[in-house]
Amino acid sequence: MYWDPFEYMRRMQEDMDASFDRFFNREYRRPLLTSGSQEDKSIALARREPILDIVDEKDHYKVIAEMPGINKEDINVEVTEDAVTLKAEVKHEEKKEEKGYFYQERRYGSFQRSIVLPGEVIPDQTTAEYKNGVLELKLKKKHETKTKQHKVEVK
Repeated sequence: MYWDPFEYMRRMQEDMDASFDRFFNREYRRPLLTSGSQEDKSIALARREPILDIVDEKDHYKVIAEMPGINKEDINVEVTEDAVTLKAEVKHEEKKEEKGYFYQERRYGSFQRSIVLPGEVIPDQTTAEYKNGVLELKLKKKHETKTKQHKVEVK
């Protein structure tokens, strides 16, 4: 049997694809709908995780999550000393009845995303604000991180 470099590369590509599929679940990679009703857009979001940014401020961490189309009442935030969990559930039911015509549609979607924070926080001092489809959390640090800088002499 001889060594086929193309077969080797094909198997390597399959292994990489499988790894990416496990890490980036295909369902979450779907783009948001760019047209359609607000309900359609919220259902599309509910099929994927929100995009997050974590900003390290001096005395707190700021977590910014993009969650357009989701009502504030449908968002659940849980904070521990070292992690944040965001959950949301979208339900939409539409029913129309007219003479000789009946239409009914139900759509449900939900997501849950947990992130480990870079340091410990005080959970009961967390504040949350949801405005224009963006959730912003401020998590007070348990211990303020101090950046010490020391000049090292190069010999």
